[in-house]
Amino acid sequence: MKGLDYPKGFRVGVASAGIKKPGRNDVAVIVSETLSDVAGVFTTNLFAAAPVKYCREILQKNMQVRAIVVNSGNANAGTGEAGYKDTVEMAEITAHELNCRSGEVLAASTGVIGRRLPMDKIRAGIKSAIESCRDISHGDSAASAIMTTDTVEKIAEREIDGIRIGGIAKGAGMIHPNMATMLCFLTTDADLPRNLIQPMLKRVADRTFNCISVDNDTSTNDSLILMANGTAGKVDEKRFESTLEDICDELAKKIVADGEGATKFVTIEVKDAKNEIEAYKAADAVATSMLVKTALFGNDPNWGRILSAVGRSGAEIDVEKVKISVCGFTIFEKGGPLELDLAKVSERMKTGKIDIEIKFGLGAAQKRVFTTDLSREYVSINADYTT
Repeated sequence: MKGLDYPKGFRVGVASAGIKKPGRNDVAVIVSETLSDVAGVFTTNLFAAAPVKYCREILQKNMQVRAIVVNSGNANAGTGEAGYKDTVEMAEITAHELNCRSGEVLAASTGVIGRRLPMDKIRAGIKSAIESCRDISHGDSAASAIMTTDTVEKIAEREIDGIRIGGIAKGAGMIHPNMATMLCFLTTDADLPRNLIQPMLKRVADRTFNCISVDNDTSTNDSLILMANGTAGKVDEKRFESTLEDICDELAKKIVADGEGATKFVTIEVKDAKNEIEAYKAADAVATSMLVKTALFGNDPNWGRILSAVGRSGAEIDVEKVKISVCGFTIFEKGGPLELDLAKVSERMKTGKIDIEIKFGLGAAQKRVFTTDLSREYVSINADYTT
């Protein structure tokens, strides 16, 4: 067992419904053998997809579910009332096959925006996916079933005091989540207090998935869902949250590392700020700057672009105290550049791992953000996406 079925009491089914290319799994069903407490964090995009709207409504009424049904290849976003009805039908089909209520099933979709779901294929795919997990679980296959432009599966699991957590995620483009990630599903056999699971997931999301950016676009479908069935008993809540954060941090980094066309994994860390909000403003401005990202692709230690991004970020700074380092080389300090052989910095950047450190000298707060460079391949992937 791997990923979502690593915790006790979970089964995962997959199917190739023909939404994506023939032979590729594109439907997954995550099933708990018993009712699971659930928490969810979703996109802030005002054009939220039908399954996001559906999940929000379900979670307002019901904090326990049996299953999540997911399709890839079609986002079911921008599809109006008809698209919402399609999502409801996905949940109803799943509930019928599992002999539970439709309100105990959540749904998620990812893929091209603006197209109706091919419901004939979806219906058959859901039934096939559920049938596939009756005897054998397919936790290791679910990660590929939710992929779109991803090039690698994103799976992680942890164990703490006999409690297990499993997770999968997908995402390579349209990554600048303002709540979570593109899609991430987490399962655990821990027995968690129902009133704590939602705020815990939100805190973890803010410290992990909300600290990554590939292209400064927040998807219509971003969903982070945690199911906890309590099979393995109670756990120390602080230790559990720390472990949950660890697994989410791993999945978030895997999303960045698999960023569309990415050739660099970039860590931007702002230190010595007055508070975390000020630190994040600057880190986010650098992470989302197209000029910075293209310079990183070209192995160009153009500190002026970093400086400019920090200056326009709105963060409170003292320009005489700001210190900027790239790949361990301090290149700007006390209001001016340092004498440095930039060719050495450029050579270090070619390793594919770039660390940018920005010190404010104003306090003790810090914030870390992960991002990528912006390559020609990214443009090619997205220019040809629907054609």
